Amino acid sequence: MPTITVTTRRVLPAPADEVFGLLSDFREARPRYLPDAITGYEVLDGGDAGTGTRIGYLLHATKKRIRPTQATVHVSAADREVQERTAEADQLVAWTVAPSGAGSEVSVTVSWTGATGIAGVAERTFAPIGIRRIYDQMLERLEAVAASELGRPAP
Repeated sequence: MPTITVTTRRVLPAPADEVFGLLSDFREARPRYLPDAITGYEVLDGGDAGTGTRIGYLLHATKKRIRPTQATVHVSAADREVQERTAEADQLVAWTVAPSGAGSEVSVTVSWTGATGIAGVAERTFAPIGIRRIYDQMLERLEAVAASELGRPAP
């Protein structure tokens, strides 16, 4: 089965450590920058320190394709990385934050095991477009939260 990988990134006008703090706070910060395609978000366990946190939500891949999702979180403060792994779709969402000039660059890579055959061809063609749109919106909202929360103007 083929692995499908989608990466998107954005430069934010806030220090990497502060942005990383927003990314690893699943209870208070995360709900404020979720995209429209993620609804019903809840923290199932943990939430404040990141690692060991379990989250649940509905992912609206399309208007008709809605997938219930549960993920377990791993946080590496030393690497400024947050990983969310789902069991049901063998999906990994990996966030990394790196210093970039006076701000930071946030990168998110989503990878999962795709279908085979004709369904796999369609998935490899169309799913990356939708996933990129979802996470671009999430990065845009993260930037707005970082600007308001950390007292910095959004570009």
